[in-house]
Amino acid sequence: MTEHRQQPQTIEPATFVPLGETVASRRFTVKPLTGIIAAALLVSGLVLGFLFTAKSVVVQVSPASADLSISGGITFKLAAEVLVNGEHAGTTPLTVRDLPPGDHQLVVQAPRYSPAKDTVTIVGLDRTQSLAVTLAQAWGQVQLSSKPSGAEVIIEGESRGRTPLITELLAKG
Repeated sequence: MTEHRQQPQTIEPATFVPLGETVASRRFTVKPLTGIIAAALLVSGLVLGFLFTAKSVVVQVSPASADLSISGGITFKLAAEVLVNGEHAGTTPLTVRDLPPGDHQLVVQAPRYSPAKDTVTIVGLDRTQSLAVTLAQAWGQVQLSSKPSGAEVIIEGESRGRTPLITELLAKG
């Protein structure tokens, strides 16, 4: 077998010739929408980080008393008397101040209405609590007629007029 070897070839470098001054300089530009989205994501991340790492703080105030705010439960202004633990506290609208924490008996009463009685629990810690009270009317209208008409109507010893008559009756109790 005959070996045939090739002669080594020499590699010669090529000369470099630049293309010219056509290379464009790249400036970093941010589109307004991209900036707004990036800012929103940053703010959202900060808010979420705060929410997940925040700790609650309990503040206890001394003295441990509270206010009870009572409003009349009728759509027109009604001066209802308020009794707290059997003692006169004032007339509505009313804020009862310096009630100690715990249960208190509350009575709201007004002429021609049935009294509202309830037990109110005061939490204290100098918090104002609100209570809406609705008083039920304790009267009704009655229409009376007679044959012959003109009969005198007397209710509990008081003359109310003659028939035909529409008058109010007040519930007892």
